[in-house]
This record gives sequence, C-alpha cells and structure tokens, in this order.
Amino acid sequence: MKVLFVIAALATLLMPVVLEHVLTTDMRALGT
Repeated sequence: MKVLFVIAALATLLMPVVLEHVLTTDMRALGT
C-alpha cells in the first residue's frame, strides 16, 4: 500500500504544475 501513498504524494506535487500548464494553454488558445 506504500505505492499508493507515493502515487498520491506525486499527484499532489504535480497537480499545481499540471493546472498551471492547462491554464496557460487555455489562455493561449483563447488569446489567438
């Protein structure tokens, strides 16, 4: 079950990066 904890931790760390990437991509798409 330690693997699930590691996956959850990685997801928590990567979530802001993914959200920022998606937001910037949407902004760029809207800007064009």
